[in-house]
Amino acid sequence: MLAGCPDGNDADRLRHDALFPLLAAVPPDGEPALASGSTLARFPYAYPRRGQRQGQPEVLLVRRAAQRERRQRRHDFLADRFLRTRVTPPTEIILEVDATDDPSHGHQALSGYHGCYGQHHYLPRWVFDGASGFPWACWLRHGTAHPSQGAVDVLRRVVQKLRAVGPEVVINGRADSGLAVPAVYDSGQQDGRR
Repeated sequence: MLAGCPDGNDADRLRHDALFPLLAAVPPDGEPALASGSTLARFPYAYPRRGQRQGQPEVLLVRRAAQRERRQRRHDFLADRFLRTRVTPPTEIILEVDATDDPSHGHQALSGYHGCYGQHHYLPRWVFDGASGFPWACWLRHGTAHPSQGAVDVLRRVVQKLRAVGPEVVINGRADSGLAVPAVYDSGQQDGRR
């Protein structure tokens, strides 16, 4: 990382560079070889359970909760920005919900092969205002994610923001068949409306 190569997959190439074994006090002929990219990729998630205090949550769960909180703050900011730029509260909103493929080239972390698209990629999820195209939410997902993954939580939060400003606003959603799952339908009926 100090050499300007922050990605773990750089280690596969740099482990054979003459400078790095010298810095690690390993003979340059490579016995033993320096760590590979797959070995280095384990470090961010490595945590000995012995070091965990009794009654505290797992570190990975804490990390995921922090990521979820940052994503929610970003979506709240976008929703607040949209509502502040309107002179009057909207009477009707169309939420355009879709995933799009973002092709990856090489060995980027979390990219994966998706059979529907026939390529390695990321699968970010977007929520836009149907009339103006304003972004309500966006988040990067791994390439093998199901199209509905994470949509219920984000849509529920967007709807709560809209209901707080205008309880009678008509909210319609437009999405492809990837969101045609029971969890999405059930979340749309939580307040007795469709």
